[in-house]
Amino acid sequence: MGKGSLIANEYPDLTSQIKENLLSDLNERKIVKTISLKKRIALVAVAALGSSLVVSAPAANAAIAADVTAVNATVATSAPAIGSAVTVNVGVSTATGGGSAITASIKAAFIGANDYPAGGWVSVAAATTVGGGSASFGTTAITTSSASGATLSLLSAGSAGFATGTIASSSTTGAGSFAFTPTKAGTYLLTIWHEASDGNTTDVVNSNEARQSVSITVAAAATAAGGTTRMVVKSGTGASYGAGSTAAGSDKGITASRTIGTQAAIAAIEVRNSSNAVMNGATVSASISGPGLVIVDTTDGSVVGTARSSSLALTARSTAYVHVSGDGTSGVGTVTVTVTDPVTAATTTVGTFTVTFYSTTVATLTATAN
Repeated sequence: MGKGSLIANEYPDLTSQIKENLLSDLNERKIVKTISLKKRIALVAVAALGSSLVVSAPAANAAIAADVTAVNATVATSAPAIGSAVTVNVGVSTATGGGSAITASIKAAFIGANDYPAGGWVSVAAATTVGGGSASFGTTAITTSSASGATLSLLSAGSAGFATGTIASSSTTGAGSFAFTPTKAGTYLLTIWHEASDGNTTDVVNSNEARQSVSITVAAAATAAGGTTRMVVKSGTGASYGAGSTAAGSDKGITASRTIGTQAAIAAIEVRNSSNAVMNGATVSASISGPGLVIVDTTDGSVVGTARSSSLALTARSTAYVHVSGDGTSGVGTVTVTVTDPVTAATTTVGTFTVTFYSTTVATLTATAN
C-alpha cells in the first residue's frame, strides 16, 4: 500500500463534516436573532398601542348634510359703516343622528362678484362669540365650538351625535358669529353654509347643503360735520360746554375793549360727526376778519389770542376752545370756526360770531358853555 493510501485511510475527509457543523451553527444563530428581532418588534408595537390607548380619543366625524337641516343668520351691527367691523350672528337647526361625536363646519364668504361693492371684497373671520351677547347651543346636543379662519366648528360630544333642535340667531344670540370690516360703501351679500361631508366639493355651496344669505348695507363712514358740531360763545373768560349746550345759549352782541392782552370772548366747540355723534380726532380752526386775534386750544379759561388764524388737531378728545382778544384796533371782528375730518380731510364751517372792539380812551373832549 502506498503512502497516499495510508494517509487517506488514517485521515478520512473531514471537509463535509466541518461544513455541516458550521451551517448548523449558523442556522441556529439566525433563528435566535430572528426570534429576538420579532420579540422586539412585538414589544414596540404593544408599547405604541398602549400609548395610543391612553392618550387618544376617538375623532369626531364630520357631519353630513342630513345632520344640519337649516342655517339662520342675523346682522348684529346696528349701523354698518366703512372701517368698522360688521358682525353677523349665526344659528343652525340640527337633526337627531350621527351615531358618534360629530362636528359641523359652518363657513361664510362673499361668493359672487356681485356680492360686494366694486373693489370691496374683504375676508371673513369666524368667532365662537356672538355680537352683543353670549353663544348658546339650545337642545341641539352641541357642546363646544371652535373657530379658524372663516370656519365655525360645532361639536357634539355625545355618542348619539346631534339632537333635534334649533339655535335661533338674533342681534344678541347665536352659536357663533362671522365678522368683516368693509372698505367700500354699498351692499354686501354674505353667504353662510354648512360644509357637509357627503363627498361634496369643499369651499363651494353644494345643492344639498343648508345655507343662508344675508344682505348688509354699508354706509360711508360718518365724518366731522360743521352742521352738527356745537358751538357756545360767551363774553369774558369762561364758556364751559355742558351736556346739551347749544348755540341758543350763546351771548349776543359781544363788546369788549380793544386793548391788547385782554380776552374779549371765548367759544366752546364740541365736534360731532354727520351722524350727530360726538367725535374725537378732528381739527378745529378759527380765523378772524377785521380787528382782533384768536387762538385755539383746550383751555376753558382766559387765554390771549396771538394770531389772525389758529388750528388745533384734537387727540382723543372732542372739545376745543377759541379765544378772542383785541389787537389794539377798534371795530367789528368776525370769527369763523371750521372743523376738518381726520380721514377725509374735508373741512366744513361750524359757524361765525362777532365781537365789537371799542376804545377806552376819549379821543376828544369839547367844552361847551351853559
